[in-house]
Amino acid sequence: METCAASSMQFLESASRISQKLELALCFGIKDTDDPEEASLREQARLNGCIDYQGHPADRANLEARGWRIRSASHIAGSPEDYRRHIRASRGEFSCVELSCMKFQNAWVSDRSVCYLASGKLVIVWNTGLRAYLPDAEGMCRFTHDR
Repeated sequence: METCAASSMQFLESASRISQKLELALCFGIKDTDDPEEASLREQARLNGCIDYQGHPADRANLEARGWRIRSASHIAGSPEDYRRHIRASRGEFSCVELSCMKFQNAWVSDRSVCYLASGKLVIVWNTGLRAYLPDAEGMCRFTHDR
């Protein structure tokens, strides 16, 4: 699930309510790992202009305690090949969006969702008005969530 802080928090308990493991790809600081390969990937990303979120270890522990599998974003998408391999190994995408996309119904769809669809994977995302142009079918399912 892409982290859109305000919208994703509504789904915090989702991972503990289903049998399939849900995964979050997050950027945690270089100092949060003892794995030299992981630290090297993160340092390379930092040198290339990608700045990792310096998350508090309690954030990760809280998510894991709620059933989420946490992976490093720099490990998953460190290269185009890594990203392609990750999508192909995934069962699909469940993603939320910025609240403004739902409010304005701007028909926004992420490039990540397009990658999943192109790989023949299921995409479950919030409806941002795209149904008016592209009906639900062929792997894209949209949902609405009233607050």
